Amino acid sequence: MEQHMNKSADCDFQITCLETGKPLLDLIGDQAELRMEPGSSITEFAGTIRGCQNEIHIGPGARITELRLEIDGDGNRIRIESDSEIRDCRIRIGGHMDRGDFRGNHNLVRIGPANSLRKTAVDFTGSSNVLETGDRVYIADGSQLFVNGFGCAIRIGDATSATNAYFHAEEIETSIEIGEDTMIAAYVAIWAGDIHPIFNSDSFQRLNNAKSIVVGKHVWLCSGAQLQKGARVGDNCIVGKHTTIMGPVNYDNSDVLAQDAIIYGMPAKVQKRGVAWSREMVYDVAGMEKYPDACSQSWFHKGHLYVRRANDLLADNHDPEARMIYLEAVRAYQEAINYKNDYIYAYCAIGVAYIHLAQIELFGGGYDTARVHLRSALSSFERALDQDPAHVDSIFYRDVVKGVLEQLERERADDEGQSGTRAGFGRAHAMLARIERHLLERDLESRELKTSLSLLDRVGDDVPGDSQLGLTREEVRARLRQLEPSFQAR
Repeated sequence: MEQHMNKSADCDFQITCLETGKPLLDLIGDQAELRMEPGSSITEFAGTIRGCQNEIHIGPGARITELRLEIDGDGNRIRIESDSEIRDCRIRIGGHMDRGDFRGNHNLVRIGPANSLRKTAVDFTGSSNVLETGDRVYIADGSQLFVNGFGCAIRIGDATSATNAYFHAEEIETSIEIGEDTMIAAYVAIWAGDIHPIFNSDSFQRLNNAKSIVVGKHVWLCSGAQLQKGARVGDNCIVGKHTTIMGPVNYDNSDVLAQDAIIYGMPAKVQKRGVAWSREMVYDVAGMEKYPDACSQSWFHKGHLYVRRANDLLADNHDPEARMIYLEAVRAYQEAINYKNDYIYAYCAIGVAYIHLAQIELFGGGYDTARVHLRSALSSFERALDQDPAHVDSIFYRDVVKGVLEQLERERADDEGQSGTRAGFGRAHAMLARIERHLLERDLESRELKTSLSLLDRVGDDVPGDSQLGLTREEVRARLRQLEPSFQAR
């Protein structure tokens, strides 16, 4: 292990190579605390830090390669969460030194778990600003994230990708909020302000204040699209190439934000309703049996479309409709396997669909049917593991499903009204919430956790001495507070 740190008075530093198998705390002069968790590594990390009480935290398994860091201010925090990769990036935090020696204080940059940032610049000017990314976010190829102001934020949801895109939040308490699983193509620009102020020439009243921008879940922003201050785009929309959006995109003659729509034009309008889109290719396979791989992949991706729709319905408590669409997903994945009988991911996907079908039964009290679905899920994961015994997702799902079945079988002999039965069901829902967390389905995770807590709280009144139950209950409450900061449990 080679490490070189220059802790001179001007706080220039350089770490050429550092790996740690255990927690490590080091100081960069008196200006910053560097914390590294086990399994994290640094290769070529350099920069300048001025100030005090700054923190840099690198989570377990995170990897930094060629990061330039510049901080001028106090109380700033940079968190690189577990298993994220930062490569050839720059992070700058500061103030307007040429305008009165203002500095950048109490800013937060949080890169979420399993992110990948490559050739990306993060630039903060001002104080109390935030950049937060969710799980499995990918930002690359010249993307730039600028925050210039006070109390501003850029928040990017789980599983979102951005390539050579531009984000700019500015002024006072404005934000850019990007929903989960959004795809942002090259040359997309998202501006919450105009950078320079415009005034009424007589009164000098400001005419162009910054406004926050909101992009919903599963939105496709095509190449060259521009979102300007006040833009709002609903869930599951497609914004066409070079479209400019300057406010909420509603249905015609309505105040209702458009969803499941194609949006383009100048000005931007809803051009088509009732559409869906996929990151993966779905072919029209009719008559194409001579290309079995194409048919298999297409059915697999079509199954994902069904699952996405069913997940939304289940999160909104439309359980009967969700059940029908999950069954369509199972049929689509089975078609994929019919064309390729060693399709590991299709077996795994069928198992997950059966888990969701079991959840619907559990929510409705159909415990015997839920067990049937869970056993079908278990069989699907075992089939996947027959093809690849080291398939990580199948191992995870299999083990959780086994735990759920154990809880249900343990309580099966009890009457539904007895405390033991409710405890088993409560623990089963808490386990199923782990699966939704792994899938990044936070709304479904929240529903599972609330169901679990309702059952466990009732049991707690009857069995106050059950220490294991108390631990589960507190874990559920803690996770709910993470998902919903406003959540209050008794």
